[in-house]
Amino acid sequence: MSPSRGVRWSALLVIGVLTTLPATPARSQSVFDDPSPFLEGQTDVHVRSPRLLGMGRLSFVLEDAHNRINMWDLGRNPIGVIFADSNSTAELGPTTGATSTSTEAIGTVPAFKRQTRAGRDVRTFYEAWRRNGTSTYGAVGDWSTFRSDLPFGEGIERRSELSRPNIMPILAGHIPFVGSERISGALRLLIASPRHSDFYRRFVRNASGEYIDHDGAQVGPPNFFEPDEVQVRSTGIGAHLGFNASRALQAAVGLDIVNHDLNGKNVGFRNASEVAEGRTYHVGQATVTGQLGRGVEWGLDGQAWRSKSDQTWVFSTSAGTASEPLSGRGKLLDRKEEGSAMKGRLRWFSNALEAGVGISTSYRQVEVTPPALTDVSSLNHFLNLVSLEAGADTLALPDSVVHNTVEDRSWDVGGGLAWKSSSSSLGVEGHAFQSLRLQDVSGAGPKRLGWDVRAGLEYYVLAPLAVRTGYVYRWEDQDDLTAQNEFKTHSATVGLGFRPGRVTWSVDAGYAYEWTLADYPDPSDARTSRQRLATRLRWVF
Repeated sequence: MSPSRGVRWSALLVIGVLTTLPATPARSQSVFDDPSPFLEGQTDVHVRSPRLLGMGRLSFVLEDAHNRINMWDLGRNPIGVIFADSNSTAELGPTTGATSTSTEAIGTVPAFKRQTRAGRDVRTFYEAWRRNGTSTYGAVGDWSTFRSDLPFGEGIERRSELSRPNIMPILAGHIPFVGSERISGALRLLIASPRHSDFYRRFVRNASGEYIDHDGAQVGPPNFFEPDEVQVRSTGIGAHLGFNASRALQAAVGLDIVNHDLNGKNVGFRNASEVAEGRTYHVGQATVTGQLGRGVEWGLDGQAWRSKSDQTWVFSTSAGTASEPLSGRGKLLDRKEEGSAMKGRLRWFSNALEAGVGISTSYRQVEVTPPALTDVSSLNHFLNLVSLEAGADTLALPDSVVHNTVEDRSWDVGGGLAWKSSSSSLGVEGHAFQSLRLQDVSGAGPKRLGWDVRAGLEYYVLAPLAVRTGYVYRWEDQDDLTAQNEFKTHSATVGLGFRPGRVTWSVDAGYAYEWTLADYPDPSDARTSRQRLATRLRWVF
């Protein structure tokens, strides 16, 4: 197992870069790369807010049901479900997205298209809360499927598929026998069962080009040691305590313990391998929200987490008839992780005018340590001796596990202005972001940075019907430490909202189409297109 493979295998469920591309449908989305202890992943806030998706992906102005400054929307603090709304609510939000990147082969006439990336996802979010004045209970979750197609070798693609059902029940309310209605508590559970699979297929070629998102002939995995089927069983429990000083100040603190049982397998006709890990996260969270006078509201949420675990390995392959199989088992590596994330927002409003700013930061460090040299059960010891076995020279062996520390840091900051009237709303925003990875083995990089500007408009053509549109221009350098990684992206968005009078339900839908071009001389003419469609059906009762 190489250092990069060991770290990728060990990167499960940690809060990572918060500045992911807005319309990217989850990329490869291996469960070992999922960046959240609560399985939320790098979820674009706009897949939960179709209204703002259709208005140019505005984030800090023109608040929406899932993008307000409260403890629930800001940091998913379970105390926040008490104050997020005064009524009982239920929501269903189907969304889908797709992406594709292609280039043109240089010097071919007519042009020969080569597809170098493809992906799609389908998600169904659900959320329901019953509020009776003294307590709030309900659940939030989603059923998601992701697929990513990427080139793996000459004429071969790796197709990664992930299903990620999860549910988070929450019970919150005033704590009895305390003697004060200002103090509240919340309990939450996490139940999830992600499953990730890798398949290897040949490119599909015809006269116009070669494609990786078609169903080419399936081939076997190239590495018997690397799992191509991963199953995770996740359970968690958390307790939070809140203090409602007044309408102008609310605070909450809590601790969540989340355990993930990871099991990866690669089973063939004559071979079997397995990597297993039990990883437990301890996540602390503190959230504060408040108001200053009648025209300013603010919020700040911080989280910090740690985990410490080890991975084990098992491998066996047939050596032929009447021969002892080649096999081994033992300890693969030790893993330690720590990290933190912070998110803050400030919003000012006065009559028709509104201004908002926001910032988010994240930090994560993962340290991988191989077993001691005296550990005869380690994979490193197995690799040192396997070459002495008859016939073992035909195996595709992984690299040895070496000590490595990977550190990721990122920040995102932005602000905007908005104007509202009885029939329309208009907003503009600017954002800047940066992320950097540091490794002991390979040094610094990549260093991603960029900025964007956004504009959105909403207009009620009829009393119950709103139409929306928007535009986003983004420039980014995917690695500032190397050349020719600069790209410019244009996004066009549209949306609809329907809220009939005298009923308790509403429907929102938003659609975004995004196209990306290289911002440097590119003879291959690389082009990326992305689409995102988000809907929401909401009941208030």
